[in-house]
Amino acid sequence: MADTAQISNVAFYAKLDFWQMAIAGAALFLSQLPPVRAWFGRARLSVEPYSRIALHTELGHPHIQMSFLLTNTGRHPVRVERVKIKITRDEFQRDLQVQSYLEKSTDTQALLFTPFTIPPGGEWTHIVNCFNHLPRDAQRLTSQAVGRLRSNVIERVGQAPRADNGPMVEGDTELVTPLTAMFDAAFSWSAGEYSAELSIETNRRSANTSSKFRFTLFESESEALRLWRDEIKYGNGVWFTAHHLPKFVFVEIQRA
Repeated sequence: MADTAQISNVAFYAKLDFWQMAIAGAALFLSQLPPVRAWFGRARLSVEPYSRIALHTELGHPHIQMSFLLTNTGRHPVRVERVKIKITRDEFQRDLQVQSYLEKSTDTQALLFTPFTIPPGGEWTHIVNCFNHLPRDAQRLTSQAVGRLRSNVIERVGQAPRADNGPMVEGDTELVTPLTAMFDAAFSWSAGEYSAELSIETNRRSANTSSKFRFTLFESESEALRLWRDEIKYGNGVWFTAHHLPKFVFVEIQRA
């Protein structure tokens, strides 16, 4: 009984079994340090736009086609929920949403842009189309005006004109005027110095990121885009596209 009492009075840290267990526990902890760091690491994205963007207009409304590289430099998967670009020139400002993208640079049909997830160390890069959908009332009025002009042109030419094929026939002035007025009201690509900010919104606030840049649109480039106004009377650029005019104006960007 005396020996039992003596053993029970020995401090736990003086026992060999304690130190063996402590060393084993420390070894296990150290072996798990990379996963532990991952638990507490921040979610982080970086974005790098390509050095050129393409400007376009549809019935005067601004469109941008561009490419950028998204990289997940953090320790967590990140879900990209929305991408937008804000353009500013003097008092003019417009936010354009990424609405579609090309799976391959050689594709002719764009895919709908939807939220996606980038794993740690992963990348995402595609050509994207940035524009805004018209409000429902404006879309309805535009569709009605386009439909009336299209029916008129088809009646006058005998068949619907097709891209690079068939005669170019003008619609009646009273049907063309509402669409050219829409073009004038919406046209945004005036010559000048533009500032832009590409913003990436995600499911993790710490991963949200942006890239600022600027570009110059010259008078000749603005006029090249405005030439599409004169094509409305044929329906070109409205319900079909004949490529005797350049669709895009390409401009170099500089990081801000």
